[in-house]
Amino acid sequence: MEISIHKAGVNDAERINKAAQIVFTQTFTPVIGAEQTAYMLEKMYDVDGLKKQISQGRNFYLAENSLGEICGYLSCFQKDGEVFRIEKLYVMPDYQKSGLGKRFFEYAISLAKNLTPSPKCLQLNVNRENPAVKFYLHIGMKIASQGDFVFGGGYFMKDYIMEYEL
Repeated sequence: MEISIHKAGVNDAERINKAAQIVFTQTFTPVIGAEQTAYMLEKMYDVDGLKKQISQGRNFYLAENSLGEICGYLSCFQKDGEVFRIEKLYVMPDYQKSGLGKRFFEYAISLAKNLTPSPKCLQLNVNRENPAVKFYLHIGMKIASQGDFVFGGGYFMKDYIMEYEL
């Protein structure tokens, strides 16, 4: 089945929310527990909040199969003149290990080179216990640093900050 990637619009906010309910829950419940996962979902994927982010210029990209089903989503932005950040990169369970994660990563590299005048690196945060750390190392990212970042509600994000030189 063919998969296409396209920029999401405000009307896609509800679809992103529904996809996140599945993939975010599956990814993070074993790592940070159901309570923190639910809290983060509410804060990061509220439909109105997503609409606001998209309408204010936050870029989301959807991977869809030929039936119009979301296979994954990506959100990225230019942090400054030299750093392009991947904020979200999630692949739906049925499409994990299909090459879509790598395809999204390559898509983000392409965006960085096209949208940033002189990008030096692609950067993202990933929970230190997230199995995706192995994926990111495999595709050439390096762990630049780590930290425990306040998320709110008494929760922390215990992340690696990973970078890929462009």
